[in-house]
Amino acid sequence: MTGLKGIIGCVLVALLTACGADKPAAMTDNGWQQYRSQFVSTDGAVLDTGNKNISHSEGQGYAMMMAVAWGDEAGFHTLWQWTRSHLQVRDDYLFAWSWTPQEGVQDKNNATDGDLLIAWALYQAGRAWGNDEYTALARNIVADIRRLLVKTVGNNTVLLPGAEGFSSDDLTQINLAYWVYPALEDIATATADPLWRELIASGKRLTHQVSQGSWALPPDWVDLPAGKEPVMAANRPPRFGYEAVRIPLYLVWSGDYDESVVSNSARFWETTSKTGVMPAWVDLQNGSRAEYPAPAGFRAVWELTEKALGKNTTGGVAMISADLNGQDYYSASLTLLSRMAMQERFSR
Repeated sequence: MTGLKGIIGCVLVALLTACGADKPAAMTDNGWQQYRSQFVSTDGAVLDTGNKNISHSEGQGYAMMMAVAWGDEAGFHTLWQWTRSHLQVRDDYLFAWSWTPQEGVQDKNNATDGDLLIAWALYQAGRAWGNDEYTALARNIVADIRRLLVKTVGNNTVLLPGAEGFSSDDLTQINLAYWVYPALEDIATATADPLWRELIASGKRLTHQVSQGSWALPPDWVDLPAGKEPVMAANRPPRFGYEAVRIPLYLVWSGDYDESVVSNSARFWETTSKTGVMPAWVDLQNGSRAEYPAPAGFRAVWELTEKALGKNTTGGVAMISADLNGQDYYSASLTLLSRMAMQERFSR
């Protein structure tokens, strides 16, 4: 009977992953313990230490993913319970994008990358610990992402950054860093819905179309005017910076990408770091750069891209494996996400 039950179990999860064959090994360093002690409250709120300690759906999703990667089932449960009770307050299965201890939720609009990360974490938790409830919860979130946030604009299938405020008859604004490619790949497999593959392909195509400047990099935000070509968002700084840094991270993590976007970002970081300052952003119109350095987490993403390209100009994986002390929430998040991607893509 044990063998039969094992076969049945594999069949039940076949749409999500091959039975154990492709499951990444659990992380074994102390990165999650450090992150949890520095940025997660005892009741499960992830604190953005660089932004008045507010909590975001994005941060909850990051931490839930980390808890699964490091095998912390109890920690995952605490994170999910806080997220569910404090952020899942809309009339659908999506999450309010932010919460503060002083005011709670003031804006019920969602942030789609947070929704994707939370759903992906629930899918992975369901697989890791055989919890059908987590899987069912993930499906509900994914269904509402599809219903409310996936839109056809011209020849593109796009992901709205939020349910409200980003789309009109004349203009749609998107953030290509919200395409969390490994999550979308997982969802595409789990649902067998071709729309998710269309969304993945559109995201990669749009990234190529809008990459520009002397480094051929994608901007943080993009406008899609009705009937016209995509352009950098008119109402935001024309930068490759704190948002778009996640594009090469998610591309490498997915394992399926054209090397150009990854290699262009790696070339930018390598070249500028030789001047003594790896800048936090570059203006894609005039080439000006931030006068302050990028946080450590950016370097971790760079090291991941160098690994993907078979290079080693960053000095190894020193920052990916670095201690998190001294890093703020976002930098530490990028560091651990890069570490997780490195483990999943290159340590099998």
